[in-house]
Amino acid sequence: MNIKKISFLLVLVLLLISCEENELQDITLEQVYIDTVYSVKWGKTQNFGRSAEFFPKNIFGPPSRVASKLTPEASEEELASLGRDGEIIVGAKNHVIVDKPGVDFIVFENVFATTQSEAKVFVEPAIVSVSQNGVDFIEFPYDPKTLEGLAGLTWTNGSENPFDYTVSGGDGFDLAKIGIDSVKYIKLKDISKIASTMPKDHKYYSPEVMLSGFDLDAIAIIHAVRKK
Repeated sequence: MNIKKISFLLVLVLLLISCEENELQDITLEQVYIDTVYSVKWGKTQNFGRSAEFFPKNIFGPPSRVASKLTPEASEEELASLGRDGEIIVGAKNHVIVDKPGVDFIVFENVFATTQSEAKVFVEPAIVSVSQNGVDFIEFPYDPKTLEGLAGLTWTNGSENPFDYTVSGGDGFDLAKIGIDSVKYIKLKDISKIASTMPKDHKYYSPEVMLSGFDLDAIAIIHAVRKK
């Protein structure tokens, strides 16, 4: 290979690198809510918030503004229950979720403490997984002994900024934890029955008869990029 060809290839490589850097610099981060349901498999035990009158509008937009530590939401206009073993795949149609420092998206469920001391918290959790193509999903790890890592463990602070994880409540998820830089799809899989397997003195324990499935309120995407 002669000197001219080598020089040409070097210039071409440098131009490609420059274009990639400029493209990254031009990315504008946005904060959005989910606005699309790609699939849903309703579980058993109840059908709260599933009728066409309410769903899927009730899971789009911000979480309940009245929900708090001791006050759960009670309206079908704000919640859709997946039911026991239910599953839903959602996303923001014109956006991709990207990994940036800190929490990338927050899942809001209808969690509440049964006492001011927080000694008991009523939870109906779900496994969270994400995908770039809607077929191959990567699951966020969780600890079955503590339930940490699941969605549906932290109540909503409805009076706070839903995109500020330091005050919003809900459960935050960071793509860096599973080593992926961007996703389009979020899957929630109800495993609320797991709360009945906890030790009876654990703050998340509830008898199985009380558990009817994960209640999705909203998902706030903190780090989103509009698709080109």
